[in-house]
Amino acid sequence: MKKLKFQILFLLGITVLMLTAGNVKAAESAGPLPEQTLQQIEERLIEALNDYQLVIDISDLQISYDENARQQILDIIYSIPESNYRYFFVDGYSTRYNEIFETVGFSCDPDYTINGTDEPDAAKISADQQTLETAVNKALAAVEPGMSTVEKVLAIHDYIVRICNYDEENFEAGTIPEESYSAWGALVNGKAVCQGYSEAFNMLMNELGIESCVVSSSTISHGWNMVNIDGTWFHVDCTWDDPLIYKGVGIHLDMEDPYDEGYGDHENFLKSDEEFRASGHEGWEADAPAQATVSGRYNGWSFDGTDSLMYYQNGFWYYVDGGKIVSSKIDGSSRREYDVDNVLYLHKLGNQFYYNTPDSVYTFDPATGSQSLWLDVSAAYPGYIMTEFTVKNDQLIGVLYNEQQRNFQHVQLNGNTPEPAPPQSREQVEAFVSRLYTEILGRTPEAEGLSNWSNVLLSGQEQGAKVAQGFIDSNEFKARSLSNTEYLTILYRTFFDREPDGAGLNAWLKVLDDGLSRMHVFKGFAESDEFSRICASYGIVRGNATLTAPMDQNEGVTKFLVRCYRLCLGREADESGLNAWCSQILSGANTAKQAAYGFVFSNEFKDKNLSDEEFVKTMYRVFMDREADGAGLNAWIDVLRSGQSREHVFNGFADSAEFHGICASYGIS
Repeated sequence: MKKLKFQILFLLGITVLMLTAGNVKAAESAGPLPEQTLQQIEERLIEALNDYQLVIDISDLQISYDENARQQILDIIYSIPESNYRYFFVDGYSTRYNEIFETVGFSCDPDYTINGTDEPDAAKISADQQTLETAVNKALAAVEPGMSTVEKVLAIHDYIVRICNYDEENFEAGTIPEESYSAWGALVNGKAVCQGYSEAFNMLMNELGIESCVVSSSTISHGWNMVNIDGTWFHVDCTWDDPLIYKGVGIHLDMEDPYDEGYGDHENFLKSDEEFRASGHEGWEADAPAQATVSGRYNGWSFDGTDSLMYYQNGFWYYVDGGKIVSSKIDGSSRREYDVDNVLYLHKLGNQFYYNTPDSVYTFDPATGSQSLWLDVSAAYPGYIMTEFTVKNDQLIGVLYNEQQRNFQHVQLNGNTPEPAPPQSREQVEAFVSRLYTEILGRTPEAEGLSNWSNVLLSGQEQGAKVAQGFIDSNEFKARSLSNTEYLTILYRTFFDREPDGAGLNAWLKVLDDGLSRMHVFKGFAESDEFSRICASYGIVRGNATLTAPMDQNEGVTKFLVRCYRLCLGREADESGLNAWCSQILSGANTAKQAAYGFVFSNEFKDKNLSDEEFVKTMYRVFMDREADGAGLNAWIDVLRSGQSREHVFNGFADSAEFHGICASYGIS
């Protein structure tokens, strides 16, 4: 119930842009359009969107304009982006008609257009589609074969609650970013407001073929979901089942850390209208597809009253109840309570269960009920207890609390070899932040910025490397327009506390010259032993940098593609295009040969209008990493002159042992 923009954004999401040609008088309704005609329109629109085209010509269908036909066409246009999350770049809808309908289609979100135009930026859209698709597939992996509909809904509910935090900081500041209102915010960024939670849930239900919808209430400025279980509608509110620990409550009072990492409730899961009104929901009725009339349908089931996230394995659900690990069937039957005490949180990473007590983390084997010490918190982090415990980004995360210092630390856990959590004081932390201002931005900090960054560190929300990343990736730093040498000199001073040595500087310059990003280089500095020692001297945990751009995920793939840009197109890679190509190879959608084909037969390459001789010479450089020898050059030119296509020549080079060797040197196939 924490959002004021909900209704506005929903209205923007269904804006219809009517582009009319001439003054058209609506004809009398001729009745429903044939199903075959509607199917043709839908298929053409989907094909166009898949090619990042926004508008299609339907004049050949000879559909006379009338209001009935217009509404049927609009219904199709509305339904396509609503039913497929990959079309998130659609921002509006259009029809053009005179006596007949001429064109129908969409408009593009300005964030996804080529600068200065209304044309979709296909490379940027493709890269973000891949990012979102990866996040969606990761969420859907929580659903296992053999699950019932209720179990699938529970798995998705608990996944969203676990990986997403409410965007409390931006809500309080009135600076909620657009992404936090979307499924992207919940599934990719792990931070959203209620609309983001509910959009993510609805998207995943759609992927699973389970009927659901988003409902909203202007009365309480809040949105949630309704879901159809075997013909009966129920309410689900992931946001309220991911509650905040508000300021002024418990040990979080001073540290302003509102999140309870790893906690999940089920008070707002599969409830009726009556039950939801009793929990404080109201004013949604106009949005509802039907009434949710069945109360108490799931009383006594495993999730009923359970304030623990739940995990599925071999037909049973595992969770914490009263400090004990419990398993049962989804309906609460076959309940088993294990002989384990004082359990705070239970989580599953891969096929391994982990649970924590305040001073330890254990592995747990459901088959035998046995447990084994995985991390001695009191020994690894003297003076700290583990108050929260979760899994995020395939990593075990612990929240440590020092009662004497009233200090929190969020740490990645690595068994009995953790990164130490040194004591902190505000003076130390402010000195650390001031140093980042001086070394990176070249100025003294303003009071508000110093306070905000210091609070981020003191609360444990982020660690040293991530805070430094915020400075390096800031618009202010980028606006300094530094040369590569100047950029590296700042990294040396910030993360190594010294001037660059000649050999080291040249090595890093070569990394940048190979086409790797400045953020990739930053990560190497930020995760160094030298920076660990600098952080420790200020009482800071170094932590790790997090780079999400596809071009920063695999050095070999990025270098290979930069090479393609240089040798095929004769230019440096643009960031959006490089990210899109990296996504294609990293996801397995393209092999190295397929990527090379995309470059060689791109419009940009074709526009070079190379002669047969220059084409063959380029093939030698791309696929054999050398200039053409005279005999080989003439032989391939003769092949082309004999009537063979350039694709035939391409395949000859791309299937060569030399190209396989080049690919192997980059670690790709």
